[in-house]
Amino acid sequence: MNVNLPKPKSHILRNIIIIGSLIIFIAAMILIVRNCSPSKSSVIAIEPVINEKIFFPFISITQNKAIFLGDKGIKYYSYDLNKKEKKPLLREEILGAVNAIYKPDGNESIVIGDYPSKYIKLYNFTDEKTASLNNNIGNIAWDKTKDKIYYIYSNLANHITTLNISNPDGSDWKKLIDLPESILAYKVYALDNELIYTDYLTVSKLNLTTNQTEKMFEAKLTSGLLISPDGEKIAYNISDLNGTKIFDQKSHQAIQLKEEINIESSVFSTDNNIYYLKNLDTLTKIDQDGNLTNINLNKLQVNVANPLDEPIQNLTLSQDNKILYFTYNNILYKIVLQK
Repeated sequence: MNVNLPKPKSHILRNIIIIGSLIIFIAAMILIVRNCSPSKSSVIAIEPVINEKIFFPFISITQNKAIFLGDKGIKYYSYDLNKKEKKPLLREEILGAVNAIYKPDGNESIVIGDYPSKYIKLYNFTDEKTASLNNNIGNIAWDKTKDKIYYIYSNLANHITTLNISNPDGSDWKKLIDLPESILAYKVYALDNELIYTDYLTVSKLNLTTNQTEKMFEAKLTSGLLISPDGEKIAYNISDLNGTKIFDQKSHQAIQLKEEINIESSVFSTDNNIYYLKNLDTLTKIDQDGNLTNINLNKLQVNVANPLDEPIQNLTLSQDNKILYFTYNNILYKIVLQK
């Protein structure tokens, strides 16, 4: 026997389809909103490392320690970044320091001071020995592996400017090359087997094996150079275009960044990215192609100066590129980029 089942009314079926479509649409919108909304984990906190004023710090990423002048800049201390312990390095007080240049292993420092008169002095933190250097030397750079320093020697009265090498105490010195006189001071940077030097108009390099020089590029620099750990990339600020360029030693080409960065507030990572701490709210990562990515920061733990005009300096990355150290208002802070 045939049984005729009742057919559903068309408007009921239409309502079921509409309700089902609405449910799917709402679920899709919730998913989109969740994916687009910034999460709390996307904001990285700035954390204090040493809650006291420090001066001329050096972060030894191999020994996980900070070396600095404390007690208003007159006593040398070492701070263990893991144990969070501070200990004195020298008994001698250091007066009138205006700059400090550290040996890569952090065991020695050359301090330039102006009180009671100009001086350049070597301090050895291991045996506390000291030595005075010639006041006519400047722009000192430590060799990366050998116990040597490179420096610019200037005797303006006799029109002599040379690039020299010596022991850290200034003994056993030797002239490497003569330099042309310049109205601007030279600056020198030591790499593995070469020196890069500039008078802020021309950037050149000296091969330490062959003693041959090579002009790399000309540029009107507004600050020093930022050089990658492998020496392949050189970032610099230029005055004529009010911008920043990155020069590649392999291709001998330079790219112009879309936004100007402050070289003094930047650092290269071991994979040749640049981290630029524009301010206490934003950290900018710049890849090798010049692409910029902004990272939001939480500065609740920062003792913000009033007015906000203190420089952000001394940027140092840990060997694994996971922690960025910097000083602001003479306080050492860190940003944990990766846990």
